[in-house]
Amino acid sequence: MNLYELSQEFKQLQELDIDTSSQLYIDTLESLTIPLENKAQNIVKLTKSWESNISAIDNEIKRLQERKKVQQNKINRLRDYLRDNMESFNINKIECEYFTITLKKAGQPVVIIDDESLIDEAFKKVIVSVDKVALKNALKSGDIVKGAHLEDSKRGLLIK
Repeated sequence: MNLYELSQEFKQLQELDIDTSSQLYIDTLESLTIPLENKAQNIVKLTKSWESNISAIDNEIKRLQERKKVQQNKINRLRDYLRDNMESFNINKIECEYFTITLKKAGQPVVIIDDESLIDEAFKKVIVSVDKVALKNALKSGDIVKGAHLEDSKRGLLIK
């Protein structure tokens, strides 16, 4: 479904299965002999159409991720049930026609921190990072900072 009516040239461009970053796509776009204002209007219409497609795809991804999570939870609950029952009956191995189910030994012990304030400093990490906000302010005020400089960012495109 399109919210906007595209010109015939842009309808053909929309149907092309070409990567928009490819030279062929750019050449095709540049070969359209219509005024820049019309071309700009059709480009925005086309991007709006693609944005609505992205929104629909995002919604479908979210729906499928929720279904996946439900299925994974079912698997986890049944496996927990099986493990708990094998442990309670002291059964370490079940062999059947299609599967062999074995209770494996637990992995490495897990460290549980009850109160971080009681942990000795020798067991804590200190992470040093650059304060980019302070660095930017210093550079903007004219300070020279070795290892850093300001650079203009690329101009953005505003569509209202």
